[in-house]
Amino acid sequence: MNFISRLTARFLAWHLKPTDTQNYDVLDGLRGLAILLVIACHLVYFNPDANVYIKFIGGICGAGGYGVTLFFCLSGYLVSLPFWKRKRLSKTPVIPPGYGQRRFFKIYPPLVFSLLLLTPIYIYFSHDPSYLIPTVEWLFGIPILGPVDGRLNPVMWSLIVEVQFYMLLPVVMLLFRNISMRKSIWMIPLLFASVGICSRYAFMTWGIYGTIFPWVYRPLFSDLDVFTMGVFVAGLHSMGFITKSWAKIGNIGALIFIVTLPILSYLNLIQQKSLLQSEIVSFILKIAFGCMLFFIADAKRFATQLFCNPLLRWFGIISYEWYLLHQPIFYWIRHSLSPGNGSISTYLFIISVSFMTSLLLAALVYKYFSLPILEYGRIRYRPIDK
Repeated sequence: MNFISRLTARFLAWHLKPTDTQNYDVLDGLRGLAILLVIACHLVYFNPDANVYIKFIGGICGAGGYGVTLFFCLSGYLVSLPFWKRKRLSKTPVIPPGYGQRRFFKIYPPLVFSLLLLTPIYIYFSHDPSYLIPTVEWLFGIPILGPVDGRLNPVMWSLIVEVQFYMLLPVVMLLFRNISMRKSIWMIPLLFASVGICSRYAFMTWGIYGTIFPWVYRPLFSDLDVFTMGVFVAGLHSMGFITKSWAKIGNIGALIFIVTLPILSYLNLIQQKSLLQSEIVSFILKIAFGCMLFFIADAKRFATQLFCNPLLRWFGIISYEWYLLHQPIFYWIRHSLSPGNGSISTYLFIISVSFMTSLLLAALVYKYFSLPILEYGRIRYRPIDK
């Protein structure tokens, strides 16, 4: 075994297997794809006066922001699957034992670490102690219900959406506990889609929109439709409906995603993307990412193996910590090392240093902070059914 193989195997040992769902390497890989899309969106920048070709490439990277949609799709699948399995087996209670505690140990400790690490740096560079206000608000969960200052790491908006989903999922499963599995498989995803879309447009009629900057605000349950496909695929899987041949659907999803990226860039380039166009593109990508979940059906399929690449899986394993830490690091390094004065070498140096610094910090935080906490949480709150 060569050095790279040994190193990769060592990294993959950091993987923490799910307590009550089957382990799929491809899901780690899809999570790795999601974080790389987000990283590309925030890392690559270009001169607004650049030629149309540079802008087009920048637009494709900018479309990587939809990597968050892929994260949500994966969450919909992984978080709902234990609920579906319990429902199929008619187990009680409906909510998997330790559900809330395991979600807490996954989400909250790294969030607190990032706040305690980044806030003093914000204050040091800006000489503005008011950054303490949104920090305290995040620590106490205020953003779940109301707006907070978006200057403090605006990527944290996605945590609001995640937590809203975590809160509603058990309620929905309790409401459907006496409804048959076959009916629930399509009714529950449809409910999430309806609640998300109706909430979003109801808030819009009142002049209330989800924002990321200057305020981070996601109106209650207005983004829940992003979890629909993940919840639906989890339901199908728990019933044993997904066979190897269904992996072909993953190929279709990947193709739709690839085709959509340049279309998104073009719409941004000509500045004609309306609210309706944004909703249509978002809907298409939600479907595409949901289809890509069907790669779980056949681990030996060529496309599935691509997403099982060890390095891509490792990116997926540390993706949450990388997500929390990357954007402020990119911002500080870019402003410390710029301007590049049009130098390609300087530009490549800036993005390389930004990428490696954020990656190294995320890996260290995951290995020495998040992983021990996750292991404790999994052992302490492992589901046990009598």
